[in-house]
Amino acid sequence: MALELAGRGLIEVRAAESAWYPRPVAPVVSGPELLRVLTDPDRWIRTTGSVRTLWLSAPEAVRARWQADAHPAPESGGFPDHAARTPAEEELFVCTAEASGWLTGSFGILDGPKQEWSHAERVAWVEPQIAPLVPYVERGWIEVRYVSGAEEG
Repeated sequence: MALELAGRGLIEVRAAESAWYPRPVAPVVSGPELLRVLTDPDRWIRTTGSVRTLWLSAPEAVRARWQADAHPAPESGGFPDHAARTPAEEELFVCTAEASGWLTGSFGILDGPKQEWSHAERVAWVEPQIAPLVPYVERGWIEVRYVSGAEEG
């Protein structure tokens, strides 16, 4: 997958001195070396003997396009100003701007309703939690989707 994305110019593979502080000016790996490093598990599974790590990044033009796709200007006008949002709205708004944007679950910003609760208890719990999102959804600024858990199929 990474080889295909790199071939299409959607990502760059760069050599980095450290996994924590990659240098954005490090040379882009290309040609036969790209195939070699992308298929070499020693490059991706870090060990004490690792000399050099690799860093995946998006070229600036691609990053700008992804950002525009992720945050299109709403047809109904601009997003509310940061200062005009309540703390709950701000937290939810930031969540919707993230790539994952999970509201509940292990990476979510909200606790999920308890499994043992009845349907009515779940609805009563969920409604006030997501109330700040409703105006954003109604204006077409964000989408809210349900993703079933692994145990639900």
